[in-house]
Amino acid sequence: MSGNYNGENSISGVDFGGAIMAPITILAAKENLTKTLTWDGTKWEKQAFDNAYTYSVYEMPAHNIHELSALLSELESIPNACIIRAALRPGYPTEGVVRRIHDGGDGRVPFAERAAGNPWIMIDVDGLPAPDGLHTNADRLDYIVSTLPTWFHGVTYHYQWSASAGLSGWDRLSCHLFFWLDRPITDTALIERMRWETMPDGSTGWDVDESVCRTVQPNYTAAPIFQGAPDPLQGCRSGLVQGDTDVVSLPTWTPKPKPQAQAYTPLPGGGTLGGGIAARLADIGPRYHMPIQRAIMAFVGFYGTGCDRWEIKRLIRDRVAVAPAGSSPKHIYTTDAYLDASIRGAVRKVGAYYTPEEIEEKKRKSEYYERKAALTAYFMSKKKKNNFR
Repeated sequence: MSGNYNGENSISGVDFGGAIMAPITILAAKENLTKTLTWDGTKWEKQAFDNAYTYSVYEMPAHNIHELSALLSELESIPNACIIRAALRPGYPTEGVVRRIHDGGDGRVPFAERAAGNPWIMIDVDGLPAPDGLHTNADRLDYIVSTLPTWFHGVTYHYQWSASAGLSGWDRLSCHLFFWLDRPITDTALIERMRWETMPDGSTGWDVDESVCRTVQPNYTAAPIFQGAPDPLQGCRSGLVQGDTDVVSLPTWTPKPKPQAQAYTPLPGGGTLGGGIAARLADIGPRYHMPIQRAIMAFVGFYGTGCDRWEIKRLIRDRVAVAPAGSSPKHIYTTDAYLDASIRGAVRKVGAYYTPEEIEEKKRKSEYYERKAALTAYFMSKKKKNNFR
């Protein structure tokens, strides 16, 4: 399989000889769905992939991590393809399909969450700070897996390094890891677990980005396109790492009530901290990377792309200083290099998502609802104290 993906016949079964069969939904666009990196003689210039609107849709089967890895290895050489967790609704054409699960106003709702779930998961590791002593590809992959929940340890997985991995050193690690689960799970249930499951260390959530498990979120599979120089990771950009077992055994989990809305938190210099930022900061420790990323996104989303970057860095450093220790050394999460890169990423995302006017509107709404929550909590406490009915 090479060049642009034209697809093959789809299949829609769920059982194959007693094994779990996963129909893998493949999207093929006219545009490239991968980044292009060009070497100008002194540095790499990065070009983002094109924006695609319509796709051709195909399905290919996989029964285990080995078959999934083989498919992903083939898709890696196809720049216009990616996979999603969704299923195409019966009766929809497979050409010119819009990637959505809600009505966009034209009556077209081509995709749906798979009712039976998917037995695979992609973990997106983006900018994880690396401690000293990781000298080989295996060292770096072992460290990434060590930061995941314990049920991923010792399990076979397929990996693919990001486009920027290794281009300017290995201080930060960005990689996609694909695992096979012991049973199918719906996207809704999977995201619920990723956000709220209690970890062995007492923390909440898997400390990974759950957005890649949304029903129609692209899971990008193509290798980056290199121009002017060969791929620096040629031969080790992706592969299968054999573990002690081929499946992730998910522990039994019962959903718990969600945390209540957080009230405003005073800032040392006056004013209050809104937008749910206080709750995000409280989530930091003993897991650090994703809670810090979420706190920064909340801060930038609330205060805008021109926010006080020194203030969010101070807030994070103050929280890290008193937060419980985790498996990684705390100091790697407080460096200027790590925090500045994280803030720049959040500013790019928020700037792409919202205009300044929309940010101000979000801020006004957030202030209103959080003040309302705080006021309600105050009156409820007074009511309980005075035994009002």
